[in-house]
Amino acid sequence: MRTLKTLKAWRSLVDTIKTELKEHFEEMYVYGSVLTGRLTGSSDIDVILVCTNCNVTQAKIMAYQIIEKK
Repeated sequence: MRTLKTLKAWRSLVDTIKTELKEHFEEMYVYGSVLTGRLTGSSDIDVILVCTNCNVTQAKIMAYQIIEKK
């Protein structure tokens, strides 16, 4: 379950995703309330992963698995 504490540590989560999936994605962007500092208990971490030669479904599954481990 998402908590405000987890959301405030978004950089760590994003760095983990970037490190573990760097072979699968060319670019990664974070946007939304985590960047503006307007986090609430119902906020999420908005991430765009750009890949040109990858299996999108598999890439999503991998990203979700990383998030669940954190």
